[in-house]
Formats: sequence, structure tokens, C-alpha cells
Amino acid sequence: QVADPETFAALNSRLDALVVEAGRAPAAVRRTVILPVLVQRTAADLDRHIAALQQHAPPFSQASPAAIKDWLSGLKGIIGSPQQIVDGLAEYAARGAEEIILEWFGLHDLEGLELLGSEILPHFR
Repeated sequence: QVADPETFAALNSRLDALVVEAGRAPAAVRRTVILPVLVQRTAADLDRHIAALQQHAPPFSQASPAAIKDWLSGLKGIIGSPQQIVDGLAEYAARGAEEIILEWFGLHDLEGLELLGSEILPHFR
């Protein structure tokens, strides 16, 4: 399960203390988080993503759209518009994430990948 930004910050503080206790500088340990991400502009985008999961991911082939939506929200990642994704990633960066790995479930969602590349990633190095 993914830690929310506040929990991530608390875990970073605990890690800092442990690193100092071990005689190292906290900056010597790189902070990385992996986050499931699903970018959408409209409800139709989410429906398209769910249909792709049903078609290309065998565990979801018989699942209802509602069950897949529940599964996606249970991931505790960031689901939303490009700006919501940017804001969510920025929250983790502000709380100490130096590297963020995006977990992308929509391998066949080329439109979503295009949004990711054109409207989200330019906000980050």
C-alpha cells in the first residue's frame, strides 16, 4: 500500500533519526517513492482506461467497471486530471521525495501516456 504524503513525511523523519543513529548523514540516503498514477480529463477517459484493463489484463476481463474503479481507488495512488497529478506529485516532493517512480497500469492507454508526457512530466526534471 502506498503511504500518503503525510505518512511519507513521517517515515522520512524516522529514517533520518535511524540514519543519524547509525552515524551517517540523512542526505546520504536517497528518498524514493513509487506511486500508481492514472491521468484522465473526463469520465470518458476513465471509462476508456477501464475498458482497456478489461480487454488486456486477464484478471479484469470479467470484472465490472465498478469493481475496477474500486480496485484503482484502493491503490492509494494519484488518479485525476493532469493538474491533480502534478499537484499530487509535488506534495511528495515537498515532503522529501527525491525520486518518484510512476506505476502506470495503462500500457495500452496511449492517450494517457501522451497526457503524462506533455502535461505532467514537464513540471519535473
